[in-house]
Formats: sequence, C-alpha cells, structure tokens
Amino acid sequence: LSVLSFTLRPSQPLVPPATVVISGLTGTQTFNSDRMFLAGSGAVFGHTATWRQANGTLTLALLPQYWFSSEEVVTVPLMNPGSAQPAVTPTVWAFGAVSIAPTPLSATPVLAAQVPPAFISLSLSERSQVQSFPNTLSLVFECNAPLQPGAIVTVSG
Repeated sequence: LSVLSFTLRPSQPLVPPATVVISGLTGTQTFNSDRMFLAGSGAVFGHTATWRQANGTLTLALLPQYWFSSEEVVTVPLMNPGSAQPAVTPTVWAFGAVSIAPTPLSATPVLAAQVPPAFISLSLSERSQVQSFPNTLSLVFECNAPLQPGAIVTVSG
C-alpha cells in the first residue's frame, strides 16, 4: 500500500464549481471508487474523491461553500502495482469557473513497486532437544509488506 500525499496550491483561486484532477497514477491495484476517503487537510473537497483505476485518475470536486486559494494537502491510499513498472509522474489540472492547465507534479515519480514482497527476517527456535520429548517450535518473521487477512504461510522442510 502506498499512501501518497499531494500538496496542492492553485496559481489562481478556484471558485465553485471547480474540479481538480490528478492523473497518471497508473498501475495501482486500487479498485474504482466514487467516494474514496481523503486524509489530510482536503476539507474543501469534503475529504472524498472519485478514483478510476484504468487511467489512474483522482478527481476532487470543490465543495460549493469553499474557494480554493491556499495550500491543501490531500493524502490518498493506493495499492501498489502487482508487478514492477516504471515509476510514474502524475499531472494535476483544474477546470470549472477557472481553469488551470495540466502541470506535471514536481514530486519524485511514484508507484514503481520495484521490490517484490519478501521475508526480511526469519528465525526458528525450539524449546527442547531431548529425544522422545515434546517440543515446541517458534517461528518469528517480518515481511517488507503487511500480510493480508487470510494469507497462508507454509513452512516445510
């Protein structure tokens, strides 16, 4: 899971009706949503957005009671790609009563997902080495990504 934060500051005030679009977030495994929750200070957008997986587009609608003229931080969780891909550089633009031309975000490219899921530490210990005596084995491991509910870990050998 990647939690992406975007700091948005329009070059001119946006007044309702206005829509801000962040596109180019391609390759994620996050399914479409008409009400994706936004963390951060995104109150002018009602803390929700529309997400479209196919084209990697996050659409934020300015609430009718707000003008958007200062800095807003929008944070959104997106599931990383299932396989390695080149990193992407998102683009942001706005349209409505005022339009702002598409602009590449100046942040570091994101969503490369170059590292496959793996165990990063693993240890196995036992309580007893006495012949014909019950033994308890303890396996402790750490992954570079959270295991999802229902994940199965198989130990063999």
